Amino acid sequence: MNSLNKLQTLKKRLIDFKLVQGPLAGVSHHVFREGVWAYSEPAWVCSEMISCQTIANGSKALHQRFLGISKNEGPLCLQIAASSEKDIKDAFGVINTLNVALVDLNAGCPVQKVRKRGMGSALLESPDRLLEVLLAMRDHSAVPISVKIRLQQDQSKDDRVLAVIHKANVDFLTVHGRTYLDGYDVAVNHARIGYFAKNARIPVLGNGDVCDATSAHQMLSVGVSGVMVGRFGVGQPWLIGDIQRSLGFAFGLKSTHDRNPAKLFFQHVERMCKLPGGEKFAILSGYGLIKYFAKRHQMPPEMIEQVRQCKTLLDLGNAMIRYY
Repeated sequence: MNSLNKLQTLKKRLIDFKLVQGPLAGVSHHVFREGVWAYSEPAWVCSEMISCQTIANGSKALHQRFLGISKNEGPLCLQIAASSEKDIKDAFGVINTLNVALVDLNAGCPVQKVRKRGMGSALLESPDRLLEVLLAMRDHSAVPISVKIRLQQDQSKDDRVLAVIHKANVDFLTVHGRTYLDGYDVAVNHARIGYFAKNARIPVLGNGDVCDATSAHQMLSVGVSGVMVGRFGVGQPWLIGDIQRSLGFAFGLKSTHDRNPAKLFFQHVERMCKLPGGEKFAILSGYGLIKYFAKRHQMPPEMIEQVRQCKTLLDLGNAMIRYY
């Protein structure tokens, strides 16, 4: 399939399915993505961000962790971080061998250690560098490209960012409705997302605080072509399917798998044992993940503490079984 056909396929999927599962640092490996596909039918699902330097020079274990793709996945969007044309050139020799449908540039990450390296949201403050990176992606990618941005503090600069994106002939744009300085306590600015949706010549996805059908409908109401679900997808692999069904899609939820959150959590950690680092990595990751499961499903506080005392998968199974 040539690049144009690949792009048309993705555009049709976005029209048909409307929702995308976004990238989540430390979460969006293939085990998490498999769970989303088991319950829902998104247009595509994103990997967690990986730097182009890691793609070009990283160890086998890092490649397995960040670039591993499951046969049980649908279309995959690989999210990359880069700060220069060289980063892109070095990485795409590897990227173009992977079974990915789309490559997305992270130009929105607010984390300081990422910004200090000239990546993430720092790119928005340097339009020339952003253009350099996007043009390099356009030149080297065998698949469609996208960029994910945040709002800038100075709203008057929105035109400039959009002009860069158009000049680079990017295929999709995702806008997160906060600035890099905003925490989750700051409301998503739907009106400014709507500006991009109205003025972009390409499909725009809105992102930020989409947690149910009501919030998804609010995002769609500003004119975006699609909606990206973020952190609310953790612990709820059925969320996209539920939203689709509530919005009147004929397909909606794809599976009637057990929704018991304790069982789901254990099974997720169990599957993570297949990732580099094995059981130790899986258990340590579970310490962080349990807070999301607990919050989404009103699990008792003592359950979080029990999980964080577990050292092995057997310990975790014994702790979780009482909540099945």
